[in-house]
Amino acid sequence: MFQNYREYFEDLTGDEAKELLFAIFDYEKTRVKPVNLSAKVGCYFLVIKQQLDKNYEEYLKIADKNRENGAKGGRPKKTQNNPKNPMGFRKTQKTQPNPKNLDIDIDNDIDIDNDIDKEKEIKKEKDLQPKQPVAPASKKKSPQAVMCDYFKDRYKANTGLEYLTNNEDFIILAELIKKYGTEQVKQRIDWLETSCLNAVFWFAKSINDFTIGNLRKHWNKILKPITEEQRRQQQEKKREEERMKRVLAEVKRRKEEEAKWNTQ
Repeated sequence: MFQNYREYFEDLTGDEAKELLFAIFDYEKTRVKPVNLSAKVGCYFLVIKQQLDKNYEEYLKIADKNRENGAKGGRPKKTQNNPKNPMGFRKTQKTQPNPKNLDIDIDNDIDIDNDIDKEKEIKKEKDLQPKQPVAPASKKKSPQAVMCDYFKDRYKANTGLEYLTNNEDFIILAELIKKYGTEQVKQRIDWLETSCLNAVFWFAKSINDFTIGNLRKHWNKILKPITEEQRRQQQEKKREEERMKRVLAEVKRRKEEEAKWNTQ
């Protein structure tokens, strides 16, 4: 009896195992399918019957070949030219493999069963060994996702709160990156952040105005923030320019008056 059938018998009660065993014996002897088997035993018998039929067909093929060889004078003598084929079989005359790697030869069955048992033991030992944790494959983020994370980090650094994004935010960042590039978008985010913290522009009066929507809406108005010293210098320059305009206007007025008096 093949070891491969053991799992079937282990699933049966004592009476059912006896019923299946006798059904196999009767079928091997008469080649007649048993009747009146219980439902469970009948199912297992049909599975085993397929292998029994294949083994029987192989047996008939080998028996026919042996009879054919016998009619030709029997087994050829073992010679130096044929040391590994004492039965006189052709090389192509081999038992075809079957789904369970079974053969009607008892010695081969034992070897195959032993190999199967060894494979099961090796697999069981591998299953018992602690498995090394496999690091999940890192999924590369899109440029707009990276930029969105950067924006959220800057917002949280200034407010301590999470910036809630939506699909529109990702669309806005994707459009800006496609048009201006990643570095320029990051630069404008930094400029908008500084402008909101210092209330530089009318649209950036507080950190609450630090939004992705405002980034797109006021893109062209978001300029590089200047330091207080730079702002003071710009104001002085502007006042000087206005003073010079007044001086020039006064000079022009006086010249016009002089010209008027000279013509009188």
